[in-house]
Amino acid sequence: SGSAGGRTPLSQRATGNLTTTFMYRWRDGRDADLFSPAALQQMCEVENEILRGEHYGEVCFNDPNAAFYTTASGTRCALPRLSAPSLFYVPWQSGGGCASLSPSERLTAEVEEGVACSGGYTGMPTAPFWTDGSHTRKCTLLDEAYVAERAAWLYAAAAEHEGVRDRLGFFLASDALQLNETHASRSSVPLGSPVVGKDGRVVDPWAATLHEDFVEAAKKRLFNKFKMREDRPFWSPWRDSAETADLSIRFLSGAMLQGEFGDLMKTDFFMVIFSILFVLVYMCYHTGCLTLGCLGLLMILLSFPLALFLYVVVFRVRYFAMIHVLAIFIALGVGADDIFVYVNAWRHSRRVATSFEARIAYAHRKTYRAVLATSFTTAVAFFATWVSPVMPVGAFGCFAALAIVMTFALVISFFPAALMIWELRFRRAKCVGCCCPCIGRCALPSVGPEGGGGEAGGGE
Repeated sequence: SGSAGGRTPLSQRATGNLTTTFMYRWRDGRDADLFSPAALQQMCEVENEILRGEHYGEVCFNDPNAAFYTTASGTRCALPRLSAPSLFYVPWQSGGGCASLSPSERLTAEVEEGVACSGGYTGMPTAPFWTDGSHTRKCTLLDEAYVAERAAWLYAAAAEHEGVRDRLGFFLASDALQLNETHASRSSVPLGSPVVGKDGRVVDPWAATLHEDFVEAAKKRLFNKFKMREDRPFWSPWRDSAETADLSIRFLSGAMLQGEFGDLMKTDFFMVIFSILFVLVYMCYHTGCLTLGCLGLLMILLSFPLALFLYVVVFRVRYFAMIHVLAIFIALGVGADDIFVYVNAWRHSRRVATSFEARIAYAHRKTYRAVLATSFTTAVAFFATWVSPVMPVGAFGCFAALAIVMTFALVISFFPAALMIWELRFRRAKCVGCCCPCIGRCALPSVGPEGGGGEAGGGE
């Protein structure tokens, strides 16, 4: 663990969710070895954005077996071992003690511990690369001859020894050993895992909050370095390119992904509100009445709790994720279309029926036949996804199908009843009936209960 002076690192275990992975390629796609002094310097500077975090000493990976580590802020933090710059930013030591080592131990000392068992390299550095009073590396521009000799040794060692190939394969492109150069590389910068109890929960709530805040701050530093803008509405900064002078970079961690998912859900929530308002406005325009438009929207929204009841109580499915909320877009489209079918059938009934009861029967019959066909085929299509081996997809398909079924049930029961009550009781009431007399379709042609044929407020 760390020494005295502040909190010690939280764990000697790295955790994948808090490990940031960087993928490096040439920005212009050039045919050259990515292990060059300029490219390695830029990789080092990028990874320093993680290491220079304010509380890095409290969340770092405290690897007791690390050959190189920093002790700033009174804590012991291992420098990232699975880091492409770590293969070159090495304070080399004399290889005089290598004679007593086995071939495998010599390779380990050369690759991971900075012991020059192979005799050394031209211009190889010997001074430490970490910054005094900090956990970051000194990203100096390395000697070109040193980088070329070191890269050549790495390729030769990986080609000759399977154990070294397994270790170095993480940093090399698939064709690197055939070409003796790599056009892509990657690094992983881990954080220590918060200490958890037997119940799987974080022992210290401070630890979980500290990790979340650190990852969020690191993400913002990387965004600023790559000029990935966060100030544009409905645009994720992850869609911008992350580039340095020579490199094209992709980076991500599990914690960053979770945070981005939450941000996307907030943005999508506004899209849901916009969709609901758009459907409401168009239904009011089509029916010519705010009251009927609101009742139609209420009918669509009621399909959700009814579908959820069938989903949980009848089908006994307990899985419900954010993807299920997307079913609202399906319900809005299908439900609004069903309402338009009923309203059009109700308007047309004036030409074929002379009594109010006959008009209701005609509109109901026409709507039932048309809507049944479309709702049945759509619901079956979503139910078909239930057999998917991907459980979330199957669960979403089941819920979406039930929402469509409930929408159909409501359009042939709830909406006709609402329309009938509106026609008989509220159509001519002030502030409840027709609100846009200037629109030709505003007033739904009405037939009185006794069979009269009047039209209030104009016709079609």
